Amino acid sequence: MNTTLVHKLHLINKSVYKIKILTNKLIKTIITIKKAQTKSITLSYQKKSTSALMETLASLLIFKGGIQWNLQ
Repeated sequence: MNTTLVHKLHLINKSVYKIKILTNKLIKTIITIKKAQTKSITLSYQKKSTSALMETLASLLIFKGGIQWNLQ
């Protein structure tokens, strides 16, 4: 085989290897971002649920028995 061809094949193999590594890093980054987004959405949902629950409880307690509760 021609040494130039062998050298070119070697460079191509190195490039393919680098592309594989970069692709794997990109996939890991995307997965990390997706996990963070999911966690953020979950936390946001939990926060909204807690707020809604607190508002419901507050509305039930504020004028219970003629006593006004200060919930601030």
